[in-house]
Amino acid sequence: MQKKIGLLITVCILIIAFCIPASAHSDGHDHSTEHDTTGNTGKMMNTLEEVIHATDKIHKESEYIADDTELDDGLRDNAEEVHQKSHDIEHKAEDLIKDIDDLEMDKTGDEISELKSDVADISSLVNDIEEETPESHIEHADAVDHEYRELKNLMDELDTTYDEFDVKDEMKAYLNNIIHLSDKIHTETEYIADDTELDDGLRDNAEEVHQKSHDIEHKSNELIENIENNEAGVESSEFDELKTTVINIGETIHHIDENTPESHLEHAEETHNNYHDLQKLAQKFEKLVIMSEEDKDTTNEDENTANEDENTANEDENTANEDENTANEDENTANEDEATQETENTETESPEGLPGFESLLAIIGLLAVAFIIKRR
Repeated sequence: MQKKIGLLITVCILIIAFCIPASAHSDGHDHSTEHDTTGNTGKMMNTLEEVIHATDKIHKESEYIADDTELDDGLRDNAEEVHQKSHDIEHKAEDLIKDIDDLEMDKTGDEISELKSDVADISSLVNDIEEETPESHIEHADAVDHEYRELKNLMDELDTTYDEFDVKDEMKAYLNNIIHLSDKIHTETEYIADDTELDDGLRDNAEEVHQKSHDIEHKSNELIENIENNEAGVESSEFDELKTTVINIGETIHHIDENTPESHLEHAEETHNNYHDLQKLAQKFEKLVIMSEEDKDTTNEDENTANEDENTANEDENTANEDENTANEDENTANEDEATQETENTETESPEGLPGFESLLAIIGLLAVAFIIKRR
């Protein structure tokens, strides 16, 4: 009997031990989907998963207030509006995740701004609900208020992460994930390639994928090094070799998945699943390469425009200098003309040139002659 009681107690303890973490987990802000990308796009998508979680709780908690006919009509109307708008925010967050996952970054900025605006629009409604809800429903009002505060923090976090987005950093994040997946393929195929009891053709296929997955890893590391040493990022020609290798092992991997016996099926399936994830990453990385080249073209255009503006400014400066030199020459010419005129005026005003002076001398001469004649 004591053994049965002891066993029963042990079972109860185990049940409690398993239940506590489960309930604690459900109360937290874990996302239902964890996105593998470690770059800023992955961070944004994970933040948006938390946004969806928070808005879903607001949607549910506000419904308890909106649907209770015994509460004030104004309070219920506010709760209903929050209930509806939180649902809209949730849908927009889901659409935004898809666009970010597809690297539609030209749309993402505007979509984030719109989402932030929608979140801000329900701020006063949430405050009114918190202040006006009676004690009977305060638990739901507090939950709405708490999740809304969390929602605002998440939107600030999302905005910051978007501002920090950089194509080169994102490339390195994707390449690191490609390295991780190719390493897993490398490891899983080794179990099949090294087992001498398996079919030789199957082992040869596994060995081929084993070696090429290592090549993918090596090429990815080279691309990361190129990105770190080259401000322009990665060009299409540099990525083509990696892309070709990824494509070429696809058929072989499917052959492995179809022909591996039950004893090694786990390794074949893991290889198959990792390969499909690798394909997706490679396709998205190609989009980043295109974005990088577009950014490079834009940068070159901006540099050309800046150089043209600088040349125009230099030309304007040269023209201004020429105008200044011309003005100085004109001023010097004017000064010379003024000096010449002063010289001429001085010569004109000299005693030899006084008007009537010669006539006066003639008169004096005549008077002298007359005086001499008279004396005789």
